[in-house]
Amino acid sequence: MPDSVKLERRKSVSLVILNRPEVLNAINVAMRETLITLLGELNKDEAVRAIVITGTGERAFCSGQDLDETSKYGVGDIDAWLTRQHVMYAAVRDLTNLASSRSTAPPPAQASRSGCAPIFASAFRR
Repeated sequence: MPDSVKLERRKSVSLVILNRPEVLNAINVAMRETLITLLGELNKDEAVRAIVITGTGERAFCSGQDLDETSKYGVGDIDAWLTRQHVMYAAVRDLTNLASSRSTAPPPAQASRSGCAPIFASAFRR
């Protein structure tokens, strides 16, 4: 796993930690692809009851897309980039293998810090 994303397991809770504080945890290709893979694996893991996505650093949870990286893209890169962005959004949106999907208890509350990118505005499902 690249250093841009770290995983910590605390019993049945998995912490996915964005680790690019020098750029306010902006999402680049390596981070995006790691998130897609990691969230897919965690979603299939029956031992995982909750997933917390957080970021390192003091200034921001996630500033969104790494604009320095996308400034180098050309017109021919846009379709592939958008396709992978949609896959990343789906990886978050489709998290269903959580406590709320296997429990009769009400779904957990959801909170966010300042600087939260839309990718992380997912809902818990029953």
